[in-house]
Amino acid sequence: MVLNRKKLTFVFLIFTLLFSTLLPMNASAVSDGWENEFYWESPTSYQTVHTPTFIVEARIKVVGPIKSTTVNVDGRSFPMVDVERFMHQGTVSLAGLQEGVKKLTIKVTSETGAVLLEESRYIIYNTNPGKGILRFDTLARVVDEGSGKVTVNVVRTGGSSGVVTARYTTTTLPRQDALAGKDFIANSGLLTFSEGETVKSIQVQLVNDSTKEPLLETFSLQLLPDSSGQSSIDPNYSSTTVVIRDND
Repeated sequence: MVLNRKKLTFVFLIFTLLFSTLLPMNASAVSDGWENEFYWESPTSYQTVHTPTFIVEARIKVVGPIKSTTVNVDGRSFPMVDVERFMHQGTVSLAGLQEGVKKLTIKVTSETGAVLLEESRYIIYNTNPGKGILRFDTLARVVDEGSGKVTVNVVRTGGSSGVVTARYTTTTLPRQDALAGKDFIANSGLLTFSEGETVKSIQVQLVNDSTKEPLLETFSLQLLPDSSGQSSIDPNYSSTTVVIRDND
């Protein structure tokens, strides 16, 4: 009887020890399971900002010791502060910067310098909102080798006041196989949109040969800011792919 009591006491002690060690483990697992929360309030994606100074707002909840929360643009960094229940605000100044599409990045770093959270979005900085933004009208265009040329349009949206210019050039990107001089004639130049003008066309000459080639070959046209940097170009439509279909 005494032996059974000793065994029971021993089992009880072991069980108590295991239970006490499991409790902090479970609490830790719950803590480790927390996820960062982020919601960008303003400005909205691709919103046009007409003034050099504006407010960036985001709801940020990050697990871990935080050293700084900043919003960054074109090499400039501005602090964000928690104003109410994880709502952070930061005042951004674009004074002295060229107008156009700007990338805003909110970054949260830890005491050790590790990046705990990083989120980006684009805005349009345009003190003359009537100028508009330039973009290709499509991301890809298919053309037969024997057609002789391909025509791609650049459109101006969101406004058409004043004169706007942009550069364009043909290029063969990695994983593309159409070659300048062999499959198409390289072309580059300057597009000028006059007052009220909303569409411009770019033509690229194609080389029609009798050589057996892959069924499909590709190259790209890229849209770039002019030398003044005043043109606003949509980064999601700043490049378009031309697909040449072989006719041999």
